[in-house]
Amino acid sequence: MVKNCCGGETLMSDVWLRTLASTPSDDASDPHGTTAKNIWNFKSWIPDAVVINLGTNDGLTGSREVLISAYNATYLDLVKSAAVAYGEQTHFFLACGPMSDAYCDPVRWIIGQANAMGIKATFLDHHGFECPAHCCGHPGADQDWQMAESTVKQVKAAMGWSVWSIYM
Repeated sequence: MVKNCCGGETLMSDVWLRTLASTPSDDASDPHGTTAKNIWNFKSWIPDAVVINLGTNDGLTGSREVLISAYNATYLDLVKSAAVAYGEQTHFFLACGPMSDAYCDPVRWIIGQANAMGIKATFLDHHGFECPAHCCGHPGADQDWQMAESTVKQVKAAMGWSVWSIYM
């Protein structure tokens, strides 16, 4: 959200408006901008739910703890903007984990702030899944499957869905 651990200056708070995230700004004075022809039309499709998991690459521990207030503000602004773009019926699931739980408390704070503003937001627990060494600390295919199953259960419960349906 505010600091890319792995190099580069592009942040999710920059690219979420884009149809193609990899198409950079063409304005040298605004490297975080989005070209007009690459802005996503949020009215073209309105989701019932949006899952967001951002914070691992910010590394909000140690010397980076000073970034937490900026992370909170930037993430909350993104959720507020997405709620405006998609409408009040959309429910946001803000996840934490599996690679780190250092950002879980800030995510819970953001959810509290969003709920206080009337935005439907729920914590999505993604920690506790193994991140094997052979995957460089990232979840492997088995863990991705387990997280997907867990996510379905958590989303169904929060949305009051009895059957997982796909709408065309």
